[in-house]
Amino acid sequence: MRHRPEIDGLRAFAVLPVILYHAGLGPFPGGYVGVDVFFVLSGFLITSLLAEDLERGRYSLAGFYERRARRLIPALALVLGATTLGALAILPPEQLQGYAASLLASALFYANVHFWLNSGYFAPGAEDLPLLHVWSLAVEEQFYLIFPPVLALLWRRGLPLARRVLWGAVLASLLLCLAGIADYPGATFFLLPSRAWELLAGSLLALHLHAAPRGGRALPASIGFGLILLSAMTFTEETPFPSHFTLVPVLGTVLVLRYAAPGQWVFRILTWRPFVLVGLVSYSAYLWHQPLLVLARAASYDPPGPWLRAGLVVLTLVLAAATWAFVEQPFRGRPARWLPGRTPILGASAAVLLLAAAAGISGIASAGWPRLWEATRPQAVVATHRLLSQRDQRAEDPFPGPCRFNLYPDEDARTPLADIVPRLRDCAARHGPGIAVLGDSHGSDLYRALLASSDRPFLVGLARGSCRFHDGKPGCPYDALAAFLRDSPDALGAIIFEQAAYPLLRSERFGASTRDIFTALAVDEPVPATRPVAARIGEPRDYLAALPGTARIIWFGPRPVHYIPDRFILAKGCDYPFRLRPGMLDPIRMLDAAIREAVAGTRIEYVSQLELMDLTLPGDLMDCGAIYWTDGDHFSAEGEIRFGRRFDLVNRLRL
Repeated sequence: MRHRPEIDGLRAFAVLPVILYHAGLGPFPGGYVGVDVFFVLSGFLITSLLAEDLERGRYSLAGFYERRARRLIPALALVLGATTLGALAILPPEQLQGYAASLLASALFYANVHFWLNSGYFAPGAEDLPLLHVWSLAVEEQFYLIFPPVLALLWRRGLPLARRVLWGAVLASLLLCLAGIADYPGATFFLLPSRAWELLAGSLLALHLHAAPRGGRALPASIGFGLILLSAMTFTEETPFPSHFTLVPVLGTVLVLRYAAPGQWVFRILTWRPFVLVGLVSYSAYLWHQPLLVLARAASYDPPGPWLRAGLVVLTLVLAAATWAFVEQPFRGRPARWLPGRTPILGASAAVLLLAAAAGISGIASAGWPRLWEATRPQAVVATHRLLSQRDQRAEDPFPGPCRFNLYPDEDARTPLADIVPRLRDCAARHGPGIAVLGDSHGSDLYRALLASSDRPFLVGLARGSCRFHDGKPGCPYDALAAFLRDSPDALGAIIFEQAAYPLLRSERFGASTRDIFTALAVDEPVPATRPVAARIGEPRDYLAALPGTARIIWFGPRPVHYIPDRFILAKGCDYPFRLRPGMLDPIRMLDAAIREAVAGTRIEYVSQLELMDLTLPGDLMDCGAIYWTDGDHFSAEGEIRFGRRFDLVNRLRL
């Protein structure tokens, strides 16, 4: 295949938005579409090479896989090895165990399946996964296993049939993608069946150009380039993806590949020497960027600032250039005499991957190499880590009974409230009106705190993580509870509602109502001006005030939070005099007052958690016997006991 320098430039416009997106730099909130550009490019280039080999009668499946091994595995092996050393030096055992699982998946090219089952590309915590980006390599490798032999079989029947079959495959994969994104977003994002159409779009173009000469046209090339930039600059994490929106970067890439030609402004941009150079090292740059950003974040108490992130982008490109020159290039085309032949290359490649896989299995089996980790840390750090690692263990209900239960004991629970209506009615008949706790994950905390502090026999948890009125999460019990109370108005004597504070706040600096209001700050950085959002307060207020039945309705106000990073706690130790950031409680105080004012004059009783907790650090964060929080805003098992007894809501409110 004749070298096309504009393709190198197009690679630059694929990899740079991805890197800058993950670094949080530049105008690319949709920079993740660079992966889709890579998919189309990969399908186009692989199919072009296969078509040439098939036409000239030199097609060899073993030869194809040898070239893929030479192209992909040396750089991947280097980055996996370096990342593993960095992870061992920086990450604690529980994160190392997760890293080991992703290392195994990366070495065996099923990383996309692993992250589908265990994470999500846009999920909270995804920015802490050093090998998350390898999912796209797994998709390509799985495509490479299937596509070449299928194309070879179709080629024997003629090019027209091959094109028709590929068109059918593109449409089937695209329809699967469109059908799955609403109900199965994780599988649709990560798995080959719903991504194959992007690679096959490049394959179809390659077969079309194989039979017909390529002619340049400025207008479609310009439109295509504009579509790529438009998607990278306007899509966000809220854009359903992959979906019909994915057609924008895919079609844009196809148009550029088909119509870009010398003399056009698009061609001149893509063949500008700096972009060509970045494109040449794009594979290594893609490999290096995520581990560097993640491990730098993990090594620091505070979120990396823009200058550090910019420096990491530069370091990514420097390492990519070195990897391209000293690792990638020597293995391509076997230009050096010292390189072995096909069989040793494939054998060595398999050995490298098996070694990485063995390391992954070892890390999983040992739960993150804890002995190695503890042997290299001071005893105070080891003791603090043990406290942190045990904080999610839940205590048994001290007063167990059939009517003390949680409808959503974990994030995966999906039992509809309608399924337990007979149980609720039976409990009311046996014990009288009960107490129900409603809300999001903070409500779940409160329910367990009530279990620890009250022996009331009819106490039910109806709170579920992320169940907030403005989020529209499916499976929340709000409508079903209202229906139940219409039919059984006396079954509950009290309904206590609590939800997290940050969704009801808006920061003048960060804008969005996310934990970034606090977590994006350094540990000693003052909290910028943050205000309550009246409309979001009004949604739960209106719902609670309109609930049928005779139950007392209690809004338990916003929780004082600390958001001190685990890394800082681990580094300083359990006896460190931790303190809140300056102004940390100011937004909570304003929200507390705003909710109190909003519910005045309604049937809702307001109870200030801010006042009852009276959060004081370091004592209310941890001591050397226990830690009272699982993260910056959720209670640990010890915290549920500590704060449940401090609140003593059942007795305080005479429920």
